[in-house]
Amino acid sequence: MDACHRKQASKKLQEVFEKYCVPVLEKKLCVIVFCETQDHARAVSKIISRIQFDNRPVNAQYLGSDINSNEIKEILEGFANGEIDVICTPSMLSEGYDNKRIGAVVLNSAIVESKTRYVQRIGRGLRPRKGKTECIVVD
Repeated sequence: MDACHRKQASKKLQEVFEKYCVPVLEKKLCVIVFCETQDHARAVSKIISRIQFDNRPVNAQYLGSDINSNEIKEILEGFANGEIDVICTPSMLSEGYDNKRIGAVVLNSAIVESKTRYVQRIGRGLRPRKGKTECIVVD
Protein backbone atom coordinates (compact mmCIF):
# COMPACT_ATOMS: atom_id res chain seq x y z
CA MET A 1 0.00 0.00 0.00
CA ASP A 2 1.47 3.34 -0.97
CA ALA A 3 1.69 6.35 1.38
CA CYS A 4 -1.46 8.00 -0.01
CA HIS A 5 -3.58 4.89 0.52
CA ARG A 6 -2.12 4.34 4.02
CA LYS A 7 -3.05 7.91 4.97
CA GLN A 8 -6.60 7.45 3.64
CA ALA A 9 -6.97 4.11 5.46
CA SER A 10 -5.66 5.68 8.67
CA LYS A 11 -8.12 8.56 8.42
CA LYS A 12 -11.04 6.18 7.74
CA LEU A 13 -10.06 4.02 10.73
CA GLN A 14 -9.97 7.09 12.97
CA GLU A 15 -13.39 8.24 11.72
CA VAL A 16 -14.97 4.82 12.27
CA PHE A 17 -13.38 4.47 15.70
CA GLU A 18 -14.54 7.91 16.82
CA LYS A 19 -18.08 7.28 15.56
CA TYR A 20 -18.65 3.76 16.88
CA CYS A 21 -16.07 2.99 19.54
CA VAL A 22 -15.57 6.20 21.51
CA PRO A 23 -19.21 6.02 22.69
CA VAL A 24 -18.43 2.50 23.96
CA LEU A 25 -15.41 3.81 25.88
CA GLU A 26 -17.62 6.54 27.36
CA LYS A 27 -19.72 3.74 28.89
CA LYS A 28 -16.56 2.42 30.62
CA LEU A 29 -16.44 -0.58 28.28
CA CYS A 30 -13.55 -1.64 26.07
CA VAL A 31 -12.93 -2.52 22.43
CA ILE A 32 -11.18 -5.39 20.67
CA VAL A 33 -9.88 -4.91 17.13
CA PHE A 34 -9.06 -7.97 15.04
CA CYS A 35 -6.49 -7.29 12.31
CA GLU A 36 -4.93 -9.26 9.45
CA THR A 37 -1.32 -9.60 10.66
CA GLN A 38 0.90 -8.71 13.59
CA ASP A 39 2.32 -5.73 11.70
CA HIS A 40 -1.21 -4.58 10.82
CA ALA A 41 -2.31 -4.88 14.47
CA ARG A 42 0.73 -2.89 15.64
CA ALA A 43 0.01 -0.15 13.10
CA VAL A 44 -3.70 -0.02 14.02
CA SER A 45 -2.87 0.26 17.74
CA LYS A 46 -0.61 3.24 16.98
CA ILE A 47 -3.32 4.95 14.90
CA ILE A 48 -5.97 4.43 17.58
CA SER A 49 -3.56 5.64 20.29
CA ARG A 50 -3.49 9.06 18.58
CA ILE A 51 -7.25 9.51 19.09
CA GLN A 52 -8.19 11.68 22.05
CA PHE A 53 -10.74 10.44 24.57
CA ASP A 54 -11.63 11.90 27.96
CA ASN A 55 -8.79 14.48 27.68
CA ARG A 56 -6.17 11.78 27.03
CA PRO A 57 -5.07 9.48 24.22
CA VAL A 58 -6.93 6.19 23.86
CA ASN A 59 -4.85 3.44 25.47
CA ALA A 60 -4.62 0.94 22.60
CA GLN A 61 -2.24 -1.99 22.95
CA TYR A 62 -0.97 -4.55 20.48
CA LEU A 63 -1.37 -8.19 21.53
CA GLY A 64 0.31 -10.92 19.51
CA SER A 65 1.99 -14.28 19.84
CA ASP A 66 5.40 -12.63 19.39
CA ILE A 67 5.38 -11.00 22.84
CA ASN A 68 6.36 -12.81 26.03
CA SER A 69 3.85 -14.45 28.33
CA ASN A 70 4.43 -11.99 31.21
CA GLU A 71 3.65 -9.03 28.96
CA ILE A 72 0.57 -10.82 27.59
CA LYS A 73 -0.63 -11.38 31.16
CA GLU A 74 -0.08 -7.68 32.03
CA ILE A 75 -1.94 -6.51 28.93
CA LEU A 76 -4.90 -8.82 29.58
CA GLU A 77 -5.08 -7.72 33.23
CA GLY A 78 -5.02 -4.05 32.18
CA PHE A 79 -7.71 -4.73 29.60
CA ALA A 80 -9.91 -6.55 32.12
CA ASN A 81 -9.63 -3.85 34.79
CA GLY A 82 -10.10 -0.85 32.48
CA GLU A 83 -6.54 0.50 32.33
CA ILE A 84 -6.33 -0.49 28.64
CA ASP A 85 -9.15 0.70 26.38
CA VAL A 86 -8.40 -1.25 23.21
CA ILE A 87 -6.57 -4.40 22.22
CA CYS A 88 -5.48 -4.84 18.60
CA THR A 89 -4.64 -8.41 17.66
CA PRO A 90 -4.48 -10.61 14.58
CA SER A 91 -5.93 -13.74 16.14
CA MET A 92 -5.31 -13.97 19.87
CA LEU A 93 -8.52 -13.81 21.89
CA SER A 94 -10.62 -15.07 18.96
CA GLU A 95 -11.86 -17.89 21.13
CA GLY A 96 -11.75 -18.93 24.76
CA TYR A 97 -11.42 -15.40 26.12
CA ASP A 98 -14.11 -14.02 28.40
CA ASN A 99 -14.16 -10.31 29.25
CA LYS A 100 -17.60 -8.89 29.99
CA ARG A 101 -16.27 -5.32 29.53
CA ILE A 102 -15.96 -5.70 25.74
CA GLY A 103 -18.57 -3.39 24.25
CA ALA A 104 -17.34 -3.30 20.64
CA VAL A 105 -15.67 -5.72 18.27
CA VAL A 106 -13.97 -4.30 15.18
CA LEU A 107 -13.24 -6.78 12.40
CA ASN A 108 -10.54 -4.80 10.59
CA SER A 109 -9.54 -7.61 8.27
CA ALA A 110 -10.36 -8.57 4.72
CA ILE A 111 -9.46 -12.17 5.56
CA VAL A 112 -12.21 -14.32 7.04
CA GLU A 113 -10.69 -17.71 7.80
CA SER A 114 -14.04 -19.35 8.43
CA LYS A 115 -17.60 -18.62 9.48
CA THR A 116 -16.82 -20.24 12.82
CA ARG A 117 -13.89 -17.89 13.49
CA TYR A 118 -16.03 -14.92 12.43
CA VAL A 119 -18.79 -15.85 14.89
CA GLN A 120 -16.25 -16.55 17.66
CA ARG A 121 -14.72 -13.09 17.25
CA ILE A 122 -18.11 -11.39 17.42
CA GLY A 123 -18.89 -13.51 20.47
CA ARG A 124 -16.11 -11.79 22.43
CA GLY A 125 -18.42 -8.81 22.81
CA LEU A 126 -21.60 -10.71 23.57
CA ARG A 127 -20.84 -11.65 27.16
CA PRO A 128 -23.60 -10.36 29.45
CA ARG A 129 -22.80 -7.70 32.04
CA LYS A 130 -25.03 -5.70 34.34
CA GLY A 131 -25.92 -2.46 32.57
CA LYS A 132 -24.56 -3.63 29.20
CA THR A 133 -27.41 -3.77 26.71
CA GLU A 134 -25.59 -4.00 23.39
CA CYS A 135 -22.37 -4.76 21.58
CA ILE A 136 -21.24 -2.76 18.58
CA VAL A 137 -19.79 -4.87 15.75
CA VAL A 138 -17.90 -3.01 13.02
CA ASP A 139 -17.04 -5.08 9.97
